[in-house]
Amino acid sequence: MLNVFVYFSICLTCLSAFGHSVSRCDLLLGRRGQVVQKNIFEKEDLHVYEVSGVPLNVELVQNPENQIFRHYSSPIIIKKISAEQIITAGPTPYVVKAGGSMTYFMDLTGVFLTKPNISANAVGVVKGNSDYIDIKLPPGTPLLKLEEGIYLIPGDAGVRPWLLEKYKEYLSSGVLKPEYKKIFLKWDQEGVPNALNVRVNLVK
Repeated sequence: MLNVFVYFSICLTCLSAFGHSVSRCDLLLGRRGQVVQKNIFEKEDLHVYEVSGVPLNVELVQNPENQIFRHYSSPIIIKKISAEQIITAGPTPYVVKAGGSMTYFMDLTGVFLTKPNISANAVGVVKGNSDYIDIKLPPGTPLLKLEEGIYLIPGDAGVRPWLLEKYKEYLSSGVLKPEYKKIFLKWDQEGVPNALNVRVNLVK
């Protein structure tokens, strides 16, 4: 009985996330070309930019359920997806690396996909996350093409486990360290983000 309850709870969560993704997709498409720099810092000899907004070339994918997509991740995560047929958004937004700079598009978060003929290296997958699973999407899934070979189902990003632990420490102690002030105060007001969950159909 518990397993049935858990199953339907997951289904309701996915349906809610689906509607949220449709709304976010419309919002993001309305912001194409409106890119605003939010932050800049140095990281390993790179200029790192954090920006809001959406590149002008982003477009909506029509009828994505008729296509096969590939999702790269760690062996543990791929095994979990295979068992549950659900992909959960990771913590990293869309990143563009060019020359000596990296640009993080902070509004472009969710579940990232590519096509089966595209390698992990070609889409910037980091070492250790090159295992993959091939999937099809349910009809009507909102999907954005960010660039050739990179697709996004928009939604809330996941929270890194270590950061969640820091937040729990802050709630327990009441001590707010300066480096976490902005994000933790936001969570106090809005709650910790619930990562997007997308139910998928596995391709055997």
